[in-house]
Amino acid sequence: MGLKYLGLKFKLFAAVLAVPITFLPLRPAGAQQGAPVVLPTIAVSPTLIPTPTAEVASSVTVISGEEIARMQRRTVTDVLMTVPGLNVVQSGSPGTLTAVFIRGTNSYHTKVLIDGMEVGDPSTTNGAIDLGHLMAYDIERIEILRGPQSGLYGSDAIGGVISITTKKGNGPAKVSGYVEGGSFGTFNQAMTLSGSFDRFDYAFNVAHYHYSNQPVTPPYMVPPGASAIGNAYDNWTASTRLGAQVNENLRFNFIGRNTNAKLLYSDDDPSAFPGLTFPEQSTYRNREFHGRLEAVLTLLDGRPIAEITEADLRDAARRVGQLTETEPRALQMRAFVLGTALDWLRSGATPAADPIFDQPFDQRGLRTGIEEVLRGLARHSPRRRHRYTLVDLANSIRPPSWM
Repeated sequence: MGLKYLGLKFKLFAAVLAVPITFLPLRPAGAQQGAPVVLPTIAVSPTLIPTPTAEVASSVTVISGEEIARMQRRTVTDVLMTVPGLNVVQSGSPGTLTAVFIRGTNSYHTKVLIDGMEVGDPSTTNGAIDLGHLMAYDIERIEILRGPQSGLYGSDAIGGVISITTKKGNGPAKVSGYVEGGSFGTFNQAMTLSGSFDRFDYAFNVAHYHYSNQPVTPPYMVPPGASAIGNAYDNWTASTRLGAQVNENLRFNFIGRNTNAKLLYSDDDPSAFPGLTFPEQSTYRNREFHGRLEAVLTLLDGRPIAEITEADLRDAARRVGQLTETEPRALQMRAFVLGTALDWLRSGATPAADPIFDQPFDQRGLRTGIEEVLRGLARHSPRRRHRYTLVDLANSIRPPSWM
C-alpha cells in the first residue's frame, strides 16, 4: 500500500525514506533468451527497506557471507580492512584494541548494529565498540554505509553505519564446520547447527580462534639476556538465532551472542630507556553478551487494499500513536498509515465518523494530515535535496484551497 494520488502508488513512502522506488526488469532490453540475469545488489541499512544499491544516494558496500568464506577472513576486522573508505586501526596482533574511522570521523561516530541491535562498550567514555573480538563465521552479510546517517540512526552515526546480519536457519537440519591450524600456534575451529521446521527456524554457532606465539616486539625492545615472547590470544564465541512465525502477522525472534576472549601481550616498561618491555606478559580479558528478544507485528504491509478493514487501520494508528517522541521513525510510520487509509478510502470504502490521528477520516482530512507529516519530516531532514523532495510531495498532496 502507499499513496495512489496522481498515480504514484509508492511515491509517498519512498520520499519519506529519501529513496525513489523503481521496478527493475528481470531481463535487460534486447537480452537473448537463456542469457544469465544479473540481479541488482540490495541493501537495507540506507533506507530501512530493501533497495538496490544503485538507487541509494549514499555510498554503500555489501559483503555477503559467501564472499567472507571465499576470502577466508576469520574476524570482522579482517573483513572491514578490504572496504574502501574505512580506516581500520588495530593496535597490535589480532585481539588487540581495534577501531574503525569512516571518512575522517572519530571511531565513536560509527554506529555498529548486529541484527538490528546497537552494540557498544558502556565502560568507555564515548561508548565506541572494540571490534577486535568480533568473529565472522556466523555472518550472513555486512552492509557498510559511508557518510552522515543521523537522520535515520541518530547523532552517533555521523561517520556512517556498519550493519551486520547473522545467518538464519532454513530447510532441513544441517551441520557444518571447519578445523584449521598454522604458524604462530594458530588453531581455529567452528561449527554450526541450523535448520527449520514447521513455523520455527534455528541457528546455533560456536567459533574458537586461537594463536599462542605471534611475535610483535621489535628486537631492540627485548631486555638484555631475554628472548622475545609473542602475543597469545584465545577467543570463544557462541551465538544463536531463533525464530517462531506464530501467524502471518506475528513473529518472535531471539538473538544472542556471547564472547569470552583472553589476550596475553608484552607491555612497555616506562622506567627503562630506551623503551623496553616487561619480562612478564600482561593479561587482558574481554567478556561480553549481546541479546535481543523481539516480537514483530506486521499490520498492513503486503496486504491488498481489499483485505484491509477499518479496524486494521485504526489499530495501526493506535499503535503508531503510542510511540514516544524520541522514536526517529514515528513520522514515517504515521505517513504510511495515513497514505494507506487514503488508498482504502479511494477504493470506495466508507469509514465511521471518528477521526484518525486527529484528522477527519475523509480525503481532505487525510491529505491534510499527510501534508503536515511530510513538512515535519522536511524540517528534520539533514539533507537539502531530501528536504526539497519532501516539500514538493507535500505540495502535491495538499488538498485544494478555496481561497
